[in-house]
Amino acid sequence: MQAYHNSWDADFRTPFGAVSTGTEVTLRLRVWDAPPHQALLRTFYRDAERTLAPLSCEGEFYTFRLEKLEEPGLLYYYFELRWEHGRTFYGAVGDGAGGEGCLTDCPQGFQVTISRPQEVPDWLSRGVMYQIYVDRYCSSHGQGMVDYPRPGSLIHACWKDTPFYIRDADGSILRWDFFGGNLRGVISKLDLLCSRGITVLYLNPIFDAPSNHKYDTGDYRRVDPGYGTEEDLRFLVQEAHARGMRVILDGVFSHTGSDSLYFNAYGHYPGVGAAQSPDSPYASWYRFEEYPHTYDCWWGVKNMPCVEEMDPGYLDYMLRDPDSTIRRWMRCGIDGWRLDVADELPDEFLRLLRQVVREENPQAILLGEVWEDASHKVSYGKLRTYFTEPELDAVTNYPFRDAVTGFLLGQRDAAAVRRSMMGLYENYPRAQFLSLMNMTGTHDTLRLMTLLGEAPDPNTLSEREREQYRLPADKEAAARRRVKLYALLQFTHPGLPTVYYGDETGLQGYADPYNRGTYPWGAEDEELVNWFTVLAQLRHGCPALAQGAYLPLAPHPDVYGHLRTLDEDAVVILVNRSANPHQVELKLPVQAAEVHVMHGENEEVRMDAEGRLSLHLEGLSGCILRLAVPADTASEGSPRP
Repeated sequence: MQAYHNSWDADFRTPFGAVSTGTEVTLRLRVWDAPPHQALLRTFYRDAERTLAPLSCEGEFYTFRLEKLEEPGLLYYYFELRWEHGRTFYGAVGDGAGGEGCLTDCPQGFQVTISRPQEVPDWLSRGVMYQIYVDRYCSSHGQGMVDYPRPGSLIHACWKDTPFYIRDADGSILRWDFFGGNLRGVISKLDLLCSRGITVLYLNPIFDAPSNHKYDTGDYRRVDPGYGTEEDLRFLVQEAHARGMRVILDGVFSHTGSDSLYFNAYGHYPGVGAAQSPDSPYASWYRFEEYPHTYDCWWGVKNMPCVEEMDPGYLDYMLRDPDSTIRRWMRCGIDGWRLDVADELPDEFLRLLRQVVREENPQAILLGEVWEDASHKVSYGKLRTYFTEPELDAVTNYPFRDAVTGFLLGQRDAAAVRRSMMGLYENYPRAQFLSLMNMTGTHDTLRLMTLLGEAPDPNTLSEREREQYRLPADKEAAARRRVKLYALLQFTHPGLPTVYYGDETGLQGYADPYNRGTYPWGAEDEELVNWFTVLAQLRHGCPALAQGAYLPLAPHPDVYGHLRTLDEDAVVILVNRSANPHQVELKLPVQAAEVHVMHGENEEVRMDAEGRLSLHLEGLSGCILRLAVPADTASEGSPRP
């Protein structure tokens, strides 16, 4: 017996992907060669199990219908095939990506994401974002000058120095180093950023904190004086808006600093903190095991005590009061928040946060830090409802970065990348998929150049060697070409292309602290800077790249790309990761009246009347093809692998 179902194919599942509540879903299963006595559909939805008979059976095809699903959540389904003396199942492959299934005795379910209808502001999917670590981006002063230097801090006399840590025997930080970047420095570069196609600024935390990274918040209601003032922030937002740019801040709401107004372990702040007295107005914010020295803290880091987000006092201070922390900063004109460790914030907190943010600015967004497929993310034993309920507008797309860098480094082939991307496309609601934060890197990852230059395993190097390591000339040249190919896929993929400051200049560095070096003013790799600018302008000038339908392409193990279509416009992007040239042949679900090569090292491109595309790709190269689709054949239909 043989059977077939493909959750990515409209002949077998309609509609494709995630659906809104109240939507009917039609499923089909084909069975041939010794058909069963009975074919059934088994579903698991909101802790309830159901078995459904086929709506119809036409030859080899069994059709099932999931009637209107009125409650948000995840539904899983697989097929049961029965004979007189036994049974077997047809289910999904066990990686959660959907697509073609298999016959098995231990079935895995295909996922259907059911979400409440919710709008995501479209400026997110249409934008290009730039992430700025303020201390390391630009100073409005000269070298070696920091506003409001803290006692015990180390100030670099030279902007080009390498960041470093001075640690205690237990690994904790004894001294924080600073370079002097500030909000006025960011303001001074707005015209430059605008000329490079940047439309959204994402600032790492800017609120008062003793560290250089500011994830150990000291006072939620004060801009760190080393960065500037509230007036500086307001001016930055005003000037950004005048240039058509948005500004989002980093929200760290799962923990504070131990050196803070609220915990006040060292008595540096006025008033009485939770570590000073159980009668402190902030005592109920924290979870003490043995007061005051043993308490719940973020990943065991003692200077970041976790908060009880649903504590009434914390909720009032952060969200519910008329002059709450969130309302205060929204009224400065910011356009939303990137939420640190979103999986550690309760769903109830996220929903209330979204409500408050949207009350202040209906076009503001919440973007959550999530490292995996957020549609079925489980944290602390609980399935999260980021997308099924109105919580997050988008999440960080680490799966994209992992898949594409793995492809470029030869660690996975094009088919594996295609499968990973189709899994996200299927599982995420369309609006969220079009708004994913597709980044070159972040403050938590190796620099893109270092990663794509095949730098040695950091575990094989001493601390000093990691600090000083730079790619040799041959590896740097290969890394530069891979960075360009990565950016080509990134800027044409659905979502919000995000550049971590300096990645567009070829900045190198292992993980923290070396990925947090200063922006190399005057020493940028102009070839890379120009390439990122070209891609940003390309995206702004081609609506299909922001809002179009999507189909990943894997015509060869070494060649990966995607097709984006919107109305009469279609764009094909292909990348050859190999050092060897490849002749590529692939069948597209569109026909083109003409093919225009927007970028490519070789213009040997042909397309026949049936949509078969043929082209030559040089080694370590990519191409962008724009297809003119006749109006009578233009469609944005479901993807068909």
